Amino acid sequence: MDENTSDPAIQILKCEVCHEIAYKYKCSKCLLKYCSLNCLKEHKTNDNCSNMLYDPLEYISNKELKKFDIKRENKESKKTEVQTNHVVKRDYEYLLTMDRQLQLAKSDFKQNNKQLLPSGNPNVYNNRTVNKFLTDNGMELKFIMQRGCRCFLMPFGSSKNKRNRSRYDNKQKKFYWTIEWVVLSNNGSEQINKTMIIDRCFEDMNIIDLIRYKWPKQDFKECFNLNHLEDTENMNWLNVELKANVLEQYLDQDKMHVYMKKFPNKMNNILDTKDAIKLQNLNTTLLSDILNSNTCIEFPSFYVKIDDHKYVESAEPSIVKNKVIDGNGELINFGNTNLNVYESAEDIEKRDQQIILEKQRMEEEIKARKEKEEQELKAEQILQQNQLKQKRMLSFQQNSVIKKQKIAHKQSSNIPDFHEKESSDSDDITSEDEEVKPPSTSNSLAAKLFG
Repeated sequence: MDENTSDPAIQILKCEVCHEIAYKYKCSKCLLKYCSLNCLKEHKTNDNCSNMLYDPLEYISNKELKKFDIKRENKESKKTEVQTNHVVKRDYEYLLTMDRQLQLAKSDFKQNNKQLLPSGNPNVYNNRTVNKFLTDNGMELKFIMQRGCRCFLMPFGSSKNKRNRSRYDNKQKKFYWTIEWVVLSNNGSEQINKTMIIDRCFEDMNIIDLIRYKWPKQDFKECFNLNHLEDTENMNWLNVELKANVLEQYLDQDKMHVYMKKFPNKMNNILDTKDAIKLQNLNTTLLSDILNSNTCIEFPSFYVKIDDHKYVESAEPSIVKNKVIDGNGELINFGNTNLNVYESAEDIEKRDQQIILEKQRMEEEIKARKEKEEQELKAEQILQQNQLKQKRMLSFQQNSVIKKQKIAHKQSSNIPDFHEKESSDSDDITSEDEEVKPPSTSNSLAAKLFG
């Protein structure tokens, strides 16, 4: 063993990275011998080698490019021709590889994002014509009419758009909806908030049937507080009959209420409304009648409030009078959503009408106040103008009287006109210390004026 390992011919055959195993490969660039992929990676990091004979991204000038030409002499024409150039071949293969990678990336993206890419006629959705209109802000809204319900469409590829499975079933000749159920259940001190999106809710079913047949068993048990009835031995203890009895008792005791959002008739934007109406006759009214002449975003949403109650099997049936919501509505918090609940849509219309009347009254009051302020301002301006006119008239009259007095004084004293232009600071004003000289004969006129 020692003699074989000391032989230099055998040492050359070993891997030049790990020096333990015989080599199997050679590096394309530096011809280093290595045995495995791990050794190749170690060689790349330690020796900073790319394992490529020619880097396709490395720049080569035209002069250097011509050096790699492999020429061959044509015997017939006796001319040398360029047979090949491995650098040009390298660039050509690199371009082909990049083109192939782009094609694969496009096909993979289309395959993985089919639901994000629109297909078919953009003006048709679910075999129905898409209606469009512009809002006040210039935003384009799209909606379709399904079974009399106006369904606004969210942007293509959004989470709500991808979750919508509302379709027409050709086999059963029925339309089925995707419905969002938001549940608020009060079980004593514990409050449960659940959100379920359930498909294939047929339009000829009422709300009670939808809850009984479509809700998952686990969610039904938690929301209606049926843990005390759970039978571990019988897997089918929560059957359809028990669900029907539970729902009937909750309805009779007025412990379950279902609400639906009420959108305004004229919508300028897709805004999530906070108004909701209470649904009546849950065990008789069909889903098609509820959604007719209503509005939803992609698919309907029902809000279920379950009050604190414990189902008792042997309890005698007793009917409690349903609580009526007053006209002001009731605020209910469904998790992150706050709803103003009303008894009917008429209460919402009355409230909106009152808001409109109150707004008009406020606008009229503001308008009357502005008119009154404008009138007061005009009256004050007129008063100021009249006062200014009176002051001007008084000053004009005083000036005219003064002028008349001056003229009369001039006429009585025969003063020439040049004395009017004399300055007020004259040299004739003398101090008390100076002696007063007698007037001369040449200044007789001045003597008459100043005494």
